[in-house]
Amino acid sequence: MVMNWVEEFVAEIGGELGRVNIVRLAPKGRVYSHIDHGEYYRLRDRYHLVLQSQSGSWMKCGSEEAVMHKGELWWFDNKQPHEAFNPSEQWRIHIIFNVLPEVPISQSI
Repeated sequence: MVMNWVEEFVAEIGGELGRVNIVRLAPKGRVYSHIDHGEYYRLRDRYHLVLQSQSGSWMKCGSEEAVMHKGELWWFDNKQPHEAFNPSEQWRIHIIFNVLPEVPISQSI
């Protein structure tokens, strides 16, 4: 069911689906600031679909901060320094997937 949704979303925006991962972040868990390096990431857009997040998933990307909530879909620039924190007492669960756009961001106007 989730894969169907991801595939339909990618078909709607245009592009080619890359890696799809279901990821959990432990209660009070943190992902420290990093950049996703390499050709694979340079060419693809990164999306987070929030499946479970009791009190919201905090994320910082570049100089921007956001709190992601269950049911929301977020795009962010994983080529910028980014980090995450789960402030809740429950596991945070996201579907993280990459899309190779028909026209890569680096070539768009």
